Amino acid sequence: MKDKRILSDYNEKSTSHPTLRSILLGILFSITLAISLFAAGFAVCTLPTTTPALSRLFSDFETSVYLPDDTIELASATRDFTVGFHGTSDSSATNVLAMRIMDAAKNSSAKESIKAEKWKKVSIPTTGTATVQMYELAAQGNQYSLGENEIKHLIDCNKIIRVAVPVLIVIAVITLISGVILGVTSKKRALGRALIAAPALLLLAMISIGVWAIVDFNAFFSAFHGLFFPQGNWTFPADSLLICMLPTGFWIAMAAIWIIVTIALSLVCILFGRHLLRR
Repeated sequence: MKDKRILSDYNEKSTSHPTLRSILLGILFSITLAISLFAAGFAVCTLPTTTPALSRLFSDFETSVYLPDDTIELASATRDFTVGFHGTSDSSATNVLAMRIMDAAKNSSAKESIKAEKWKKVSIPTTGTATVQMYELAAQGNQYSLGENEIKHLIDCNKIIRVAVPVLIVIAVITLISGVILGVTSKKRALGRALIAAPALLLLAMISIGVWAIVDFNAFFSAFHGLFFPQGNWTFPADSLLICMLPTGFWIAMAAIWIIVTIALSLVCILFGRHLLRR
């Protein structure tokens, strides 16, 4: 009887005083979980269905020289080019995007189009590759096509995503593995504490970012792009095709989705963590 009581006391102390291994594992899990939650929000706001839905609501159809349906179609094509896998060549992906732009240009400039008036002084190229035609069309005005500067910027975005996605996948796997090990070897209370700590800190950061974006979205947008694109090729005329497709309202909505999804997933983790702590 006395031996059982001693063993019980020892077990209580071992669970109430985490080992160095469990502390380090908890820190690893918390950090990778926070990153994974943040990445999940980004994944949702870049889904193929998100861009056309937001374009339908926020694209500048009045300023655009393209028909509304063509503007939405090109917004989706731009999204595919930006976040898609280009395989072995950016040039082939650029040509695919260019073909969609040239098809939309022919459709929107047709005589029966309500946008035909805006194309009267424009000569739509018909020779050379689709990419060559796209650049020739852009030379007549940024509102008609994506030029080399716009394409370079989209390729810069794609390069960042191509590097980030595999890294984030590895981090997500580490999160899963470290979470399972933490729950099995350090009892459920340790996992519960980590499930609360990481999202709570992430929520504070997201709320801070959200407040900044709400108060001065242009400053937030500029700081974000200045960080990732110090070369400065991310500013374009207000009537350019890229801005008409994806104006400020589009990016505010995109940021809102990112923040809301991340916060929602964080709250789920916190609730599950609280549940584990009660057990």
